[in-house]
Amino acid sequence: MSDKVNGLMGAFVALAYCFMGGYLILNPLSNIAQMIFADANWVIALGVLVFAYGSFRGYRAYQKLKSEAKDDDDKESYQYYDESKK
Repeated sequence: MSDKVNGLMGAFVALAYCFMGGYLILNPLSNIAQMIFADANWVIALGVLVFAYGSFRGYRAYQKLKSEAKDDDDKESYQYYDESKK
């Protein structure tokens, strides 16, 4: 249960990073972006990096959730060592 919550939280954080990166790419002249870098080209570059990092985190969260589902199936299939289902 705890691993599933961690995986879902990781997916949410990945979406937040992607949203933040997309915002910086689409609005390089916004006040928030200008507080980070004065030049719009640097803001766009940072936005691309943040979006790429969010995509990487999303991929890792997907892998974690996928492996948890597989582990849950294995636990149900091999519940007893002598392979007898009670």
